[in-house]
Amino acid sequence: MRPIRPKREWRPGVSVEHQPPVFNRVHKPVDVVEHKLYAKRIKDISPNER
Repeated sequence: MRPIRPKREWRPGVSVEHQPPVFNRVHKPVDVVEHKLYAKRIKDISPNER
């Protein structure tokens, strides 16, 4: 199962609009601290609302 892609652009350049689904895996390194802050901000929003 593939991860759910956000409709809304929560971070600049990261959304279905900017990164349409593809069959090939793409590695995108992230800043650990920045990712923890991002995850904390959206954790209480259900996936279908993101």
